[in-house]
Amino acid sequence: MDSASRTVLIVEDNENLAYGLRNNLEIEGYAVAVA
Repeated sequence: MDSASRTVLIVEDNENLAYGLRNNLEIEGYAVAVA
């Protein structure tokens, strides 16, 4: 799977949850953007 197909956008109003999700997904190799 190439990096373009492993990009995730997180839309979450709870900053702590968004941060945790971002960290976990980045560990798994995803490129993550938080909105």
